[in-house]
Amino acid sequence: MWLLPWLTEQYVSPLPPAELLLRLQQHAAKRQALEARPVTFFLGTIGEASFKLRRNSWFNTSPLLIGRVSSDPATAGSVLWLRYRAHSVQLVLELGRLLFTLWLMIVTVRSIGASTNPVVWLFMSGFILFLVLPQLLFRREVRKYRAFLTTMLHLVPAN
Repeated sequence: MWLLPWLTEQYVSPLPPAELLLRLQQHAAKRQALEARPVTFFLGTIGEASFKLRRNSWFNTSPLLIGRVSSDPATAGSVLWLRYRAHSVQLVLELGRLLFTLWLMIVTVRSIGASTNPVVWLFMSGFILFLVLPQLLFRREVRKYRAFLTTMLHLVPAN
């Protein structure tokens, strides 16, 4: 469903996978319980060929970035698969908000009826904005991730 935040991308980097993961490690920290928030761009874990990160923000509502790295024998670099998505709890809340908004729209249309009253259309446009706003905020956060990653890892879209 296009209203739930989810996006996948594929990039190519001239850096080998080990160097790429090392650069990510330099900008990521694993947050421990009851510790002060580290001063890094990402919080999360980095494995041997994959990682799971989210941006280090105050409200911690930024998308989850799940990535996988493999070597590219054609260019001696690496291929990077990225998936941006909301955290599982955020996805459940988002789905509930979406269903509630659709239910409220249906109840409103059925009770008021098809009307040419501008107040009704203004009311309905507010519902539509309420549906689309989280997706716009998600895309804005993804642009921040993309800008940081492309400059740090020299990424080029694979397409």
